[in-house]
Amino acid sequence: MTTTGHELGYQGRSVAVTGVASGIGEATARLLGELGAEVVGLDIAAAAVPLDRFIPFDLRDEESIAHAATAVGPRLDALFHCAGQPQTAPGLDVLLTGFVGLRELTERLRPALQSGGAVTCVASTAAYAWQSQLERIRLLLAQPTFAQAAEWCRNNIGTDGENYALAKGAVSAYTAERSFAWAREGVRINCVSPGPTETPMTEEFRKSEPDYMNRLPMPMGRMAAPEEQAWVFAFLGSPRASFVTGSTVYVDGGYVAALTMGHVTR
Repeated sequence: MTTTGHELGYQGRSVAVTGVASGIGEATARLLGELGAEVVGLDIAAAAVPLDRFIPFDLRDEESIAHAATAVGPRLDALFHCAGQPQTAPGLDVLLTGFVGLRELTERLRPALQSGGAVTCVASTAAYAWQSQLERIRLLLAQPTFAQAAEWCRNNIGTDGENYALAKGAVSAYTAERSFAWAREGVRINCVSPGPTETPMTEEFRKSEPDYMNRLPMPMGRMAAPEEQAWVFAFLGSPRASFVTGSTVYVDGGYVAALTMGHVTR
């Protein structure tokens, strides 16, 4: 889809996107470029999407994150976190990539975000009940450094699904916490909780549990395309969402709403 981009106000804005090698991150980076932004892409793998600059990095490694934050530069208008690991990956990788590394990069880039800047993180409908787990999530958020958070994670690895939900729930909690601290400074932070989306990560879910997607309730009868998620990321990070902060936005075809009202079960 082509667009002039004037509606969302990205012309001349500098943005950084993680996870640009595939899926939602690739779609978001492509869309932001079409909208007129200067796009810096970050990923552990090479990206095929057109970018103004590409920075290789690994969210599981503090030194790599520090290097990437320096390479992004001193000025940034918006940061988009789209990187992640499937729940089938090793538990520590899921927790480090899904939350610990995300937080570390955000905190390192926070000084580059001036008033009017925005951070948009990827969470998941897998963590729709994160408030009920807030006591445990707070223990992770209370670890002040990358190393301390990583050690906490090593000592608290659970099942595949538990690790994934904990990481994504921590993202929603971190978003809520930081939104209050940054509100008076004019910097916003929100997160998107995608439902099932047709990406390479979905293929990993299918490998571990071939019937997973078939039994997952989908009120709209289909999965999302990455571009459908990308438009929500782009809106939340744009000047047009200037009064939206601290929110977790479900882009799931009605799944969480149906679950809440008892129309479907997990």
